[in-house]
Amino acid sequence: MPPFPFSPSTMFDFELIRILGSSSSSGCETTEFKSALSKIKKNDPESWNSAWKEQASRAERIGNEAASAGFRIPAKNAFLRASNYFRAAAYMFPSNDDPRILTYSEKSIKMFIRASELMDGKVMHVEIPYEGNKKLTGWLCLPSEQEKLPGKTSNCLLGYTVLCLEGPGQGMLLKRDKIPLRPDFEVVSGYSNPELDLDLDRIAVAGAATGGYFALRAATDPRTKACVAIDPFYSMWELALTCAPQSIMKLWENGCEMNLGKTSMGVDKPSAGLRRFKDFSLDTKKDGNILERITCPVFLTGPGAETVMYASADDSTYKIEKKLVNVPASKKEVWVPVDVADGGLTAKIGAWALLGQKTFIFLDKHFGVKRAAL
Repeated sequence: MPPFPFSPSTMFDFELIRILGSSSSSGCETTEFKSALSKIKKNDPESWNSAWKEQASRAERIGNEAASAGFRIPAKNAFLRASNYFRAAAYMFPSNDDPRILTYSEKSIKMFIRASELMDGKVMHVEIPYEGNKKLTGWLCLPSEQEKLPGKTSNCLLGYTVLCLEGPGQGMLLKRDKIPLRPDFEVVSGYSNPELDLDLDRIAVAGAATGGYFALRAATDPRTKACVAIDPFYSMWELALTCAPQSIMKLWENGCEMNLGKTSMGVDKPSAGLRRFKDFSLDTKKDGNILERITCPVFLTGPGAETVMYASADDSTYKIEKKLVNVPASKKEVWVPVDVADGGLTAKIGAWALLGQKTFIFLDKHFGVKRAAL
């Protein structure tokens, strides 16, 4: 465990670092964090919910006050914090069937929309065709006109357009529509809009933890020209058997993780959910060796700190690197930091600014983007 944990619970401590780690992107205020922390009891989802609901409501009030006074940046930042706190408020409930989860999720989205309306660049809500009449929710973040590549770039998006989306088994698709996870995430259709003048010849995919697994699968699409896989797992089944920390196992015994797993996997029994884990692998009987089909540049990371919440670098990162046999060494980069300050924790929580820096340096290199040194 990292020195001076915020909570004796490994899971709570991890999520608290996740919240505080968003400070560099206006997702948290230190004093609000400290106030919430003082009211959270060990392994008590209700105290967690109450503490973050209080901070979310406070941040929303501050945002409304700033907006009424005409202060754009303080209002934007407060609404971003409110969005993050409402998201966090529902995170520890033992079941996705708790009606408060949907309420908080909707509130979190509402606060993000308020914040996005005050951002420098344009943020568009988009819907991506999925199956039948179902659509995936996405947010397309566009740099302002003067920030588009080539030329002047911002410190935030660096001239890149970013599409964030909720896939099957995530976000509102799971909480509202009950659409479960699926291993072949790459079936999600690409989004394009000819009116936006997007550069579709330089598309990258990125994801963290489970999202890193999905990013690697999406990298098999020939339209993908680069992949950023942040602390992915190689096999969810192997991860469950060998890498789940004791804290997770205790939650399983109490029914928490099992209940969440049933919902996200779309099954009725915990045992069926565990069996579905076998489908989430980069090498299956149905799909074969996924990694052999990847040819684009790959930036692959792993957690090197003592405490690992999910996949370890030895069991996943280095194993994946060896199996990327059709990606030349010059196009593979592996980053496994040890110190928590360098991104040693799972999914690089608490070090997202550094992760972003390394990610865009990698993308600039392989997309041929040249920037003048400062």
